[in-house]
This record gives sequence, C-alpha cells and structure tokens, in this order.
Amino acid sequence: MAGAYAPAWSPNGEWIAFALEEDASEPLIFPQRLYLIHPDGMGLISISKNEQGQASNPLWIADDSLYYSITNGAGENAADGIHHYDLTTQTDSLLISGTNLAPISLSPDGNFLVYSQTQISGNVYLQDLNLWRVDTGQTIPIAQGQDGNPVQFGGWHLED
Repeated sequence: MAGAYAPAWSPNGEWIAFALEEDASEPLIFPQRLYLIHPDGMGLISISKNEQGQASNPLWIADDSLYYSITNGAGENAADGIHHYDLTTQTDSLLISGTNLAPISLSPDGNFLVYSQTQISGNVYLQDLNLWRVDTGQTIPIAQGQDGNPVQFGGWHLED
C-alpha cells in the first residue's frame, strides 16, 4: 500500500497495525488513519475514525489491544492524545489528552507506558519524555528536551 508505514505486529502474530495516509498529496485536508490487517492481507479494519489529522504510532499490548496517538484530529473518537483500542470489544478510548503525544514503550510488566510530547516553538522542537502509570493514570515527567536537543530513550532496566 502506498502511504502505509509504522507497521507493528500483534503479540499473537494475527494482526499488523499500520498508519495510512489517505492522500499523501493533500496531508492537511485528508486524514492519516490507523488500520489493522491480517498478514495474508484479509480482514482490513479501520481503528481510528479521525476525519482529519494524523493517527499513528501503534504500540501493541500483550492482551491484543494497542495504544496509538492522534494529532490535529477531528471527528468521532478523534481527540488529540494517546488512545487505547481493544480488539476484542472493538472499542476506542482516550487515555492521555494532549497534542503531539506518541507512545514509545510499554514496560515488560505492562504497568508503565513511556510516551513523548513534542513542543514546537518556531523552528525549535523540544521533546519531553513522560511515564504514565497504567493502574492510576498518573503522569510522571522523566526527561525534558532543552534547546532543541532531543531526549533519547534506550529501554527498560529491570532489577531482580
């Protein structure tokens, strides 16, 4: 598919989530949506229902649901922020409200989500990292980008 990117395999290998630009020649008019498809190309499902804006950054969770982000969204279930999509119930819910958010990594135990938030000031892009507690919904700032220097994230360190 032309304009498809950011593929992510489901934990059980039955689905691929991906972002698709509806019309790459007019990105400010046509939306970028998130879809699911089986590896054999069957069973295409539109996850995001945004009428404009960008849905992207799929991040699967072990229970066959996923997190994804919407920026500059409009339409049904298209609020800006990080969303949760449950494949079993086919429901979408907004978890973290905000603009320019992107899920990055889920902790191995599934209790924490690291996500980025990009602040744009003129030609300077500042990226902050935040930790979100799945059980309480609490957001904890963990790193802030300054002076256009990007924040890097390597992974999780587990102690015995």
